[in-house]
Amino acid sequence: MSTNPPFPGQMYLCDNVTPPLLDNSYRWRVSTNVDYQVTPAPNPATPPPPPYDLPEAQGYFNVEGPRFRLDPTEVAGVFPPRNGHGAFNESIPHIVLQRRTLPWERAFDPQNQLLPQVTQDPTLPALNLEETPWMAVLLFEESECTITPNVAIETALPASVVSGLNPPPGTKVDVVTASSDLVDSLLPSVLELALLTHARQVSVEDRELNVASGDGWFSVVMSNRIPEEGKKYVACLVSVEQRVDVVPANPPAAQAFNPVVLQPAAKSEKPAFTASRTAASDRIVTSSVPGRGIVSTIGGINQIGNITLVGNPGITYFQLQTSFILLYSWKFECSQNGTFRELMQGLDVSMFGNPNSQGKPQLTDTGHLRIKIADRAGETETCWYRGPLAPFQLTRDPLGPYHSADQARRATAETGAEDISYAAAFECGRLLAASDGRLAQELMRWRREAFKVAVRTDSLSLVQKAMTMVQPLDLRQPVASVIAASATTNMINGLPPQADAFQINAASQSIGMDPASLQSAWNLDTPQQAVATLGGNPGTLGTSVEPPVQSNRVNTTLDQVASDAPGLARLSNARARLLSNTQSQLETK
Repeated sequence: MSTNPPFPGQMYLCDNVTPPLLDNSYRWRVSTNVDYQVTPAPNPATPPPPPYDLPEAQGYFNVEGPRFRLDPTEVAGVFPPRNGHGAFNESIPHIVLQRRTLPWERAFDPQNQLLPQVTQDPTLPALNLEETPWMAVLLFEESECTITPNVAIETALPASVVSGLNPPPGTKVDVVTASSDLVDSLLPSVLELALLTHARQVSVEDRELNVASGDGWFSVVMSNRIPEEGKKYVACLVSVEQRVDVVPANPPAAQAFNPVVLQPAAKSEKPAFTASRTAASDRIVTSSVPGRGIVSTIGGINQIGNITLVGNPGITYFQLQTSFILLYSWKFECSQNGTFRELMQGLDVSMFGNPNSQGKPQLTDTGHLRIKIADRAGETETCWYRGPLAPFQLTRDPLGPYHSADQARRATAETGAEDISYAAAFECGRLLAASDGRLAQELMRWRREAFKVAVRTDSLSLVQKAMTMVQPLDLRQPVASVIAASATTNMINGLPPQADAFQINAASQSIGMDPASLQSAWNLDTPQQAVATLGGNPGTLGTSVEPPVQSNRVNTTLDQVASDAPGLARLSNARARLLSNTQSQLETK
């Protein structure tokens, strides 16, 4: 697989693109073993400790994808187009899926019952049979199949297939049913399933090929039947998962649609029925089981083995029926009008506006056609219409863009009649856009995003107004940190001034700041002396304070102080007691 995207107008084709994990249930396990070194024990008889093993942890998870139904948004396009009419007899009907891995996300034969029987051509490159896709496109005429919606899966498929699928209880599916002989002649073999399905990468610049501005990757499932002219068809994307009961391992040598014919015995004898079938249908299971039912054309009851036949004496025709899970379907008609190239080659451009035979519409020199329409009041009026093909160069309409078809209606100055050419083109484009499910999803996503932006804008405006934020909020930037910082600033600025910013009041409660304790410890004469020693100055409060009385002690020398052992001991005890009391006060607070 190339890492370089293709150039415009080119594409890469791949046999398959398999996902890392198929759709299934999985279990994960986690275990940890820890080995560590220890000091050898002094006693050789003591064994070393064993390694420490953590208990094993496990869990379960599912990988789920489309299985019994396919969301229309998974379909990027179909060909022939839905409800299309044209010469499609030279084209292979196919469906394009959005996800490149979708056809290979489930196993076709997980029990490996059919794959060992496949014989590959040794002259061709070998295919990996384990990557066989689990879906196929079957093309039926409208009268060849019956589509039934919302059917219990147990009543639609054989018991062995239901057991292999193991669906949740109450699962209902859409079912397409057709004659078993017809299915045998149409159903691809294992190798054909792989060849009819592929993945492709287109250039992202090819907007007509790149749906919804994706990465350019798609998966394509093709049919193996070519439409015939003059017939209506139903193309069905069906699931062939676990359908080893009907999918052939190898293409049969000859396939023919031949219903089983029952012939009665002579009238004089007891009625006895015999059945015959073609070689191509020998592998059909003839038991009366769901998914291989019997359709009878005449009344009466007869029994052959474990098959109940309904019919009266005479020739009775019956057919076995095969049902498939229907994932997606569309209808089209293969008409006999010819291809686009053939139609364009048949145009008589030399006589434009002047038909040379009867039955052709009368056109003006500008290519306009006179038609009659009913206006909003129900009145019939004559107007002009011109298609996209004109005999001369045209200029673009400069008055757009328009929001409705009525805005594109014009009045011609030459005739005074109304020209609805642009209005019809607008309505045609609107209907084409409305038919695209992906576009509807993108429009809804765009509306949700617009509403989210509007709600975010209004919410931030209210927050900014309520918080009186100075810094404006940017809608394209995260605002949580800005709002948090602004809220913190507002909280701090809104508090009253602190009465004791430096914690002086708290410090004054310690025992070392108590004048009485200081007077007792230092043996001062008056409390005022202790206040003066602590630096107290009542004068700062406007009180006249007498100067503190100075101590009248006689000056002494250091030697005299050092020789006063009792005084030093008393001072040391007071200091120790003061520190102890201060520590106790701090621990209490």
